[in-house]
Amino acid sequence: MTADEAEAWSRLSFHLENQIGFWFALVVGDDARPRARLRDQAERWCREQGKPFFVHAPPPHSLARLAVELAGETEPGIHWIRTDGPGGLIEEWAGAASQLFLAMNERREAYRKRLDGGVIVEGRESLKRLLRDLAPDLFSIRAFIAEPGTSAEVSAPRVPEWRAPMRTSMISFAVLADPDRELKRAERLEAATSPNAKGARRRALEAAAWGLFMAGRVEEAERCAHTLAREHGGGASHPIDELLLNALHGLIAWEQGRLELSLHRLDGVLCALRREDAAATAAGLGMLDRVLGLRGQVLATQGDLRSAEAAFREQLDALATLARVDPTDQDTQLRTSIVRRQIAALISTRGDHAAAEQMLHEGLGLVQRRATEHPTEARWQVELLEYHYELSTTLRARGDLAKAGEACDAALQIALQLSDDDGGERWSFVRWRLLAQRSAIASAQRDPTAALEWAQRSTTSALRLLAEHPDDLSHSWRVALGYGRQTDAFLQQGDLNGATAALLSAWNHARNLPLHSAQMQAARLLVPLHVQLGLKWFASHGGARAAGAASDGPRSSATRWARQAAGFLKRAIRLGERYAAVVPDDLSIRSLVDSAFELLALTLAQQGKHRQARQVRRRRRKLRRQWRRARP
Repeated sequence: MTADEAEAWSRLSFHLENQIGFWFALVVGDDARPRARLRDQAERWCREQGKPFFVHAPPPHSLARLAVELAGETEPGIHWIRTDGPGGLIEEWAGAASQLFLAMNERREAYRKRLDGGVIVEGRESLKRLLRDLAPDLFSIRAFIAEPGTSAEVSAPRVPEWRAPMRTSMISFAVLADPDRELKRAERLEAATSPNAKGARRRALEAAAWGLFMAGRVEEAERCAHTLAREHGGGASHPIDELLLNALHGLIAWEQGRLELSLHRLDGVLCALRREDAAATAAGLGMLDRVLGLRGQVLATQGDLRSAEAAFREQLDALATLARVDPTDQDTQLRTSIVRRQIAALISTRGDHAAAEQMLHEGLGLVQRRATEHPTEARWQVELLEYHYELSTTLRARGDLAKAGEACDAALQIALQLSDDDGGERWSFVRWRLLAQRSAIASAQRDPTAALEWAQRSTTSALRLLAEHPDDLSHSWRVALGYGRQTDAFLQQGDLNGATAALLSAWNHARNLPLHSAQMQAARLLVPLHVQLGLKWFASHGGARAAGAASDGPRSSATRWARQAAGFLKRAIRLGERYAAVVPDDLSIRSLVDSAFELLALTLAQQGKHRQARQVRRRRRKLRRQWRRARP
């Protein structure tokens, strides 16, 4: 439990224990997980004390009706109202919460007379402003506003990062148009009243929404989709357009990290497609294929690998039916290849690397034939690259490093050829990804010369990415990862000074960067490297002190080496604590941080800094207690 959650529970528990009659409170925060923990804790407490506890989680359109129903409630107890969740978009919930507060404000005297217990409204941060502006009388009688804050366990991936699902192909539901042009067209048609003009505006808004999303302008796409739903919702639009709109909402929610809402939207589309027997038409099958593919990727992002695989296999069935309709359709063949590769990735993630390798080899043969048959089709070359990369990753996980290196080399050769043909910067990230993979393979083979060469090439590639996109902080983490791999190679060669310089470069790039799941690989590598270098400089310091017993000459070297050791250990602690806050279940990092505290205390004591050493030991004990309390 974080400090914010503890404070929120203190306020809530005080009123649960002591308040008599009606009282009103808010529990707000944009992170739903601390709110859920506070709600569960309150429910457990009420059950233990024998007090009734009612959780109301209606859809947005029913919130105002709930306020009316509570005015006639006579049974004592705590009523907890949720105004956020996968049942609607943020704007829908905000509008519904406004109606709820207006209705409650009118009935506050009825609540005072009839309700014996608290009414707690839970939702996003915007509830405070809505309550103050729309229901000032209700705001004035509030008991408290609890803010449990944000979860310390944010963005921890349940899928190993080296196998995190990659968006190798963006799902497209429509032919994309220039979104700005379509928005201007829709604006010109806004005042039109004829059915044809309204239909033209609907099509322009739809094309603009998809185009904005594909251009990465997600917030604009969401606003455009809301306008489309508001103006042409219900039965006004064609059924397939309504399904496309819901699919777009699901795609936007996925991009924004709102996975439950994304699944809710996609499941609604799937139910409608199955109800309408989508397999009866080619258009319906195409829609079913794409929605199932997106649903599989959302489930994989959540870590539900079994359900994701089931969705992808159902997608394969839809594609097989489409292939029977037109066996020469290259788009269907390519999508079939992509889905097979995604299934192989999920199988490998679950640990069955042999089955994944077999599936990839089968798919690789088919893709190579297609690439030979269509040498001018760049998409088959790209898919061949992806198969080689996926095979390299699976072989690396299986421990067959020689074959993994060969597969990665094949992918890198294709990427360089495509880059030469294209000449665009869009291949920079692909090159970096392959070079980083090759560097990791060489490091695992314990070939320090090759590992250093590949690490330097991947670092150069990452630095080029950072120069092209200086505002993208993830590229700084990629640079840090490259320097970290160089550090490992220098250590394998026994070059302590080279390792020190490389790791300091890595730290300079990573020291002030925000840490979340996309950067776990770099942070996971840098923490043990800092501890390892700290230990080596600590050992050098000990040797210098032993030599200094006979002569005063090495004492200055011993002091310098001790400072180097302390510096690396402090950085290991700082980065390790940040990592443990995001991935609290990684016990190996906790153990490394604990060792770093111990070594730092010894280093400071040997320098005669006994007071600082005691402070480090106290901090170590405090952190250990925190971790024990946080253990499930």
